[in-house]
Amino acid sequence: MDRERLVEECWELAKRPWGFVQLRHPVVYWEPGPAQAAMGGQIAFFNFAEKSTFVNYPALAARGAGDYLVEILSHEIGHHTAVPADPPSDAILLHAAYRGLGLYELPEESEELRCGHQEAVFWVNLFADVLVNTVLYHAGLRVIELYRKLTVGEGSPLWRLYLRTLELLWDLPSGTLVAEVPPRIAQDAERLRQIFTHMRGKADWTQGVALFVKVFHPYWPADTGPWAHLLDYHGRSNYRRGGRPGADPGPGGMERSGGKAPVAKRASASERRTVDKREAARDEHILGGLAEHIDSPANYRRLLKGLGFAGTKAAEVWYYRDLARRFAVKLPATDWLRGDDHPEGLARWEPGDPPEELDLLATLTTGGLVLPAVTTVKRESGTTATHGRGRVRPWLLLVLDASGSMPNPRYRLSHAVLAAFILAESALNAGVPVAPVVFSGDYESADYTTDRDLLGSLLVRYPGQDTYFPGEEVLRLCRAARAPVYLCVISDVALHNAPEALEYLAQIRQVVCGGTLCFVYRPREQPPPDVRRMLEAVSRLGYQVRTVTSEEELRDLGAGTARELYPGL
Repeated sequence: MDRERLVEECWELAKRPWGFVQLRHPVVYWEPGPAQAAMGGQIAFFNFAEKSTFVNYPALAARGAGDYLVEILSHEIGHHTAVPADPPSDAILLHAAYRGLGLYELPEESEELRCGHQEAVFWVNLFADVLVNTVLYHAGLRVIELYRKLTVGEGSPLWRLYLRTLELLWDLPSGTLVAEVPPRIAQDAERLRQIFTHMRGKADWTQGVALFVKVFHPYWPADTGPWAHLLDYHGRSNYRRGGRPGADPGPGGMERSGGKAPVAKRASASERRTVDKREAARDEHILGGLAEHIDSPANYRRLLKGLGFAGTKAAEVWYYRDLARRFAVKLPATDWLRGDDHPEGLARWEPGDPPEELDLLATLTTGGLVLPAVTTVKRESGTTATHGRGRVRPWLLLVLDASGSMPNPRYRLSHAVLAAFILAESALNAGVPVAPVVFSGDYESADYTTDRDLLGSLLVRYPGQDTYFPGEEVLRLCRAARAPVYLCVISDVALHNAPEALEYLAQIRQVVCGGTLCFVYRPREQPPPDVRRMLEAVSRLGYQVRTVTSEEELRDLGAGTARELYPGL
């Protein structure tokens, strides 16, 4: 009870510098065995998955700092309050550290990149430590006295630079935290002071981290063991994995607000797939908004690999889908009403058509005999939207060029792929299915679906071969739809089978309710004559033809087409 009361009192004092704090009660390991099993040599860290603080009291007491539990707890609260480490914001700071260390130039599967990620995580946490401890110092907590107790590692150039930087930021007399330092450390500490004093808020943190890393990187030691436990950077990397960092506090330990983690059980293959899909959806959701800060899917993939979030293909799909959500049409919860079907006329019923479409009465009335494909007919119907409530939303047939003349969407941002994602997300938001066709020398397609993962995996496909428009497959999908179809084609103008493509487009125009063909060509005052003739021929067929000379225009064109097809109310 004495220990529990002590932690309760310290916890309340620790929260004061941060205002309103809503976190789990801290877990304090009092006995050396459980503390070592759970935390190793670390004094404390904040678990971002559970929003909970863990303290290794034996390690703290061994350094003569057992009376500084308030400062330790308040420091860990600051990692949640002052420098929030939710996955998107933390990943943005890691992205800045990656740039500062030049990690994006390293091969994706290299050991250098793996080690570089660990270093980047360390620097982000050290950057956060400076911000947090500055708040604690100005709040009147005994931060200076605490650092005087934590003398292990003081001889390290990195540790001396860190302490000298704090002296400058807090206007302390030289020698308060660290003995006299050599000129190089003094000069770098002054550079770091300027970085922090010129930051005006969170908007400057990314640039600040990149500069911070460049100054500190030369001090990165080969062996961080002597002093790494003083800094709680391990806690910063555990929000993906979640769960307790180790064993239950054990005898003499204390834990509140939640029991032990559930006992693991073996799941069947189908259960595992379901769980994996749910975990992937959760991970993608909590990373929302990150992609707009990353300049390429390759860099996004590197970052997510380091954090353990997704495999290669999943990372690419998440990247484009996250970007697309900024531009996709979002419809209101109240849906438009679909009108009633009404007959428009008779058409030939053939043996390959669904049996339920055969109009037997009309067949006998008009022909007298039932001769399949000769006298058999079916009745075609149209749909009228309910008066004053809009119109039927067309299904989307999305045809995307993935030939060698288009950028590879795995390594650099492809605005053609982004435009396709914008259109697909808008259609799915409108509640209508999408049929994707990705073509090059061959093609890959899927029937109309609302499965976002299936659509995404196809849209990032990149054969990188010649450009052959798959007219036969596009026509088949147009005829297979059970609703009006709108055709969207995104391609460059170098079609190797242009005459054949025009013939199929003429047939397709008879069975779709409309179409937009987006063609990309290199910037010129006028398209070449052969390209101009092809564009004019497509336009005469009744399609909207849009030509763009920059990839950014494709994104805007995709968003504009989506708004025309699925306007919000």
